[in-house]
Amino acid sequence: MSADTRPKVVSLGHGGTSLGQLANAPLALVLAQVRFSPYLTIGSHIPTIQDALRKQYPAFSHEKIQTIEFGPTFGPPKVENEDLWNFTDAENREGFVVQRNSLIFIATKYETFEDFSERHAKLLTCFAGTIPDLLVERLGLRYVDLIVPNDGESPQEYVIPGLRGCEAQSLKAINFDSQAISRWVFPNGHLLFRYSTGVKPPFLPQDLGSIKLDNAEVVNRAERAKSNVASMDFDRIVNHKSPFNAKELSTLFKKMHDDLSTIFKQSRNKHAEEVWNSKP
Repeated sequence: MSADTRPKVVSLGHGGTSLGQLANAPLALVLAQVRFSPYLTIGSHIPTIQDALRKQYPAFSHEKIQTIEFGPTFGPPKVENEDLWNFTDAENREGFVVQRNSLIFIATKYETFEDFSERHAKLLTCFAGTIPDLLVERLGLRYVDLIVPNDGESPQEYVIPGLRGCEAQSLKAINFDSQAISRWVFPNGHLLFRYSTGVKPPFLPQDLGSIKLDNAEVVNRAERAKSNVASMDFDRIVNHKSPFNAKELSTLFKKMHDDLSTIFKQSRNKHAEEVWNSKP
């Protein structure tokens, strides 16, 4: 985050110059999730949470979503209607979602991880102080970036050779798409990285299609782009069974962020740094 005169090095919103501070930032969305053992009457605490955070997140909606759970046998699936409480800021660019078994903090605006982490920590602290005796089971931190190439370029020119696939230009195909998936396993969970070219509107991964925040600027650029668009999807999962402790969870999210930052730095090349640090 330093403001010296050396060339700026891109990181995952994270170490060096933050993605959110770049003139041509590729960051589309960041999501931090805490999953906990289901609390069936969590809805009774929603008014208290709203009172505590209404200044930062004044917009609110309550909806029901249908969930389908398949059992271990070949019997019919279990279908339920589950409550979902949405809180968003006035710009509809940042917010959080409460369900009976999870708390999700989401943003499509982002400058530094430190700023994001500070706001996330306030939410975790409020949650811990409002809802007693939650048992955390798993944490997730996810970043989605979009590569919107300059005219006449392809996404492959922004990543390391190992992600580019076999383009086989001699085939003279009218289009080429590729996907690379990498997975790292740790004692406490895993890290999954997906690189995909040829992504189409709405450009975010399908499992994030229900997110209702307004687009990051890079998504708007992708909608106007005439060239192929690619996505870089970084997902760190940590299995962590413990009481809900806001300070401990914030520390774990920082470590998860560092892991994701390492992979991001190794996946993009120098050309990507230069383009993302220039005006679109």
